[in-house]
Amino acid sequence: MIDFVASDDPRTKQLPDVSQNIDFIPTRRLYLPVDTAKVLSNGTIARGKEDEVVGQVAWELEPERSYITKNHLMILDLLATNNWERPVYYAITVSEDNYLNLGNYFQMEGLAYRIVPIVSEGDMFSRSGINTDAMYDNMVNKFRWGGVQDPDVYLDENITRMLGNFRHSFSRLAMQLIAENKRDSARKTLDKCLEVIPDEAVPYNIYNLLMMQGYYQLGDTVKANSIADRIKTNVYQDMDYFLSLGKKYNNALMYEKRVAFYSLDEIRRMATEFKQPALAIEMEQKLQEYAASLSIPM
Repeated sequence: MIDFVASDDPRTKQLPDVSQNIDFIPTRRLYLPVDTAKVLSNGTIARGKEDEVVGQVAWELEPERSYITKNHLMILDLLATNNWERPVYYAITVSEDNYLNLGNYFQMEGLAYRIVPIVSEGDMFSRSGINTDAMYDNMVNKFRWGGVQDPDVYLDENITRMLGNFRHSFSRLAMQLIAENKRDSARKTLDKCLEVIPDEAVPYNIYNLLMMQGYYQLGDTVKANSIADRIKTNVYQDMDYFLSLGKKYNNALMYEKRVAFYSLDEIRRMATEFKQPALAIEMEQKLQEYAASLSIPM
């Protein structure tokens, strides 16, 4: 496909019912051959994943995509010519529009997705898989975290949102480590997140729900309940503020209210599942109270 697009042959520029020459891609179905021996020897594949390697990376460009831009063509060219010599990554902050439907071949290694010849089912948060060995080493050992805890450091909206992404990455890693029965590493991952991105700097919110669940699954109800207390306190403050604005802004704040409701409802669900009856009752009462006050259906 890349050779076809790069060709100077005028026959590769002619489309039916189009008078001028134009560059085009003749198919949406693409594939990338996989040199199995190479990807196993150069570290492309994580340990224990050898049996999951596919013979070719096959995918289809989205049917709603009628064109690709130069940056997308550059990615396809890079994949075609790299031949698995060097790792190819997407930052986790890149818009899905740039994935070119390759998300099922992503493997999360920290703050980036690596393209690998393994099909990943992903989870409710992402289509990507997780290389827990690489990601744990990066997030817990290699990355240098600093400045967030300093009250004199200004955190603007973009930085705060980015820190939410980091929390989400810590949480996904911890949950996958629990699934792989690497409980000590999961606990260290959660503890590291609490240490480097504290509530005092970035108030706990929806991104901390997975951390709360992780601590519950590890049997640490003290830390799980502590996170729940901070999340619910922050949500109460948000909801009380929404109430203070009156009905004028009721519809404009519907998204924010639903996020707050979801957070409280998830705390209620986890409190019920992990036998914390007092917390579950409190959440039930608060949900009923806010639903009546803000006209949100339960």
